[in-house]
Amino acid sequence: MKALPNAATNVDRADSSIAQVSRQITCRRSAQKSRFQDFRVAKSYHALRSEFLDLLKSSTLENIAITGIADKAGVTVPVFYRQFAWKEALLEDIAGEETRLLLDHIRSAIGSADNAHELQALCALVNGKRDLWKLLLTKGAATSMRNEFTRSIIAMNLDAKTFCAGMPPALAATFVAHGVFDVLGGWLDQGPNSPVATIARVLQDPVLGPAVHRD
Repeated sequence: MKALPNAATNVDRADSSIAQVSRQITCRRSAQKSRFQDFRVAKSYHALRSEFLDLLKSSTLENIAITGIADKAGVTVPVFYRQFAWKEALLEDIAGEETRLLLDHIRSAIGSADNAHELQALCALVNGKRDLWKLLLTKGAATSMRNEFTRSIIAMNLDAKTFCAGMPPALAATFVAHGVFDVLGGWLDQGPNSPVATIARVLQDPVLGPAVHRD
């Protein structure tokens, strides 16, 4: 009669072990499903960006339909809307990424005694993606990129002494942003004839020079 409680205890332990293993299997399956979903999201995200840029080569933003982007990317329209609210948001997503890369170099160049290296790296970055940058600057993203660039420089909260002649930071940021994008836009329109070093010097003197101190 004393063996019965032990038997019941063993059954409870067995049930507990089975439940634990079941939970572990469920967790693994859930993790696998999550990774698969993450993979699908990433795959559709990159496909939409890539195919959208391809469509922009031969059309304008106004003439590109979301259904056309989705079809070319091999996804459904609901998948597009899960990633982006509208096609302009897709363009801004691509433009924003490039703007942030540009800002990394400008951030290092501003206030630096020797900013030639950073400005050459900036120009090399754009030169390596000439086709993409030409698309962005001629297909509707130029204004949003310039505005984001300006806001980001202002958000750096640089000391007023960073800028020349007591120039207000907001004015200096606007001057630099417009100068950078005007120079890059003109360079891209001309073709790859002007060397990177030449454009970097233009950014260094006529653009950053009047606005930013070099200690």
